[in-house]
Amino acid sequence: MPVLKSVQHNTVIVRLLTPEFSKETNSLPTFYVAVANGGEAPLDLSTANIVATSGSAAVQVYTFEDLQKRIRHDAALMAFALAMNGASQSMAAAAPQQSYTSGYVNAYGPGGYATGNYSASTITYDPAATAAAQAQINANTERQMTMVAGSRDAQLNSLGGMLRRQTISPGAFAGGAIKLHPESIRAGSPLTLHVSIGGDDHRFIFAVGK
Repeated sequence: MPVLKSVQHNTVIVRLLTPEFSKETNSLPTFYVAVANGGEAPLDLSTANIVATSGSAAVQVYTFEDLQKRIRHDAALMAFALAMNGASQSMAAAAPQQSYTSGYVNAYGPGGYATGNYSASTITYDPAATAAAQAQINANTERQMTMVAGSRDAQLNSLGGMLRRQTISPGAFAGGAIKLHPESIRAGSPLTLHVSIGGDDHRFIFAVGK
């Protein structure tokens, strides 16, 4: 993707990192933003310097802390769903098994022929089979929980390149990635990033397809 550059007193560059995006945390609309300090005083750079708009509507710019909370929240919801599913399966495995039989009888006796229908049910309980089934269910649930925790940790580690508050010395260059809330981005409306720093107001406009 091309790098956009705006030169005023300070220089700002922006690059789109996700030409396609979704509401999943690792697929949110992502941009790289960096600033070169052209002044004689230090500059503070963070997501507070960046405003995003879709048409005339504001779009949330996630902070590093926002993304951490989002990742942990998503993982907690997934773990809860897995735990509930495992408990449900375990209860089902512990329930007695009921079987049904039915048929037709035809008998001959002193009174002549007799016919009729019959039905019966049998309830059985196999402790060994139940224990084995529950052990397998618990093992599957634990494996899935481990996968969720691993995915959570990998996503948290991937936040290392996100933009966090930093001080840029005169003549120095620094930046990081930012992520936006996708559900506020309107298809067909321009997406604009406003980067205000050191008295400059830099604008970068991106077309959003329908």
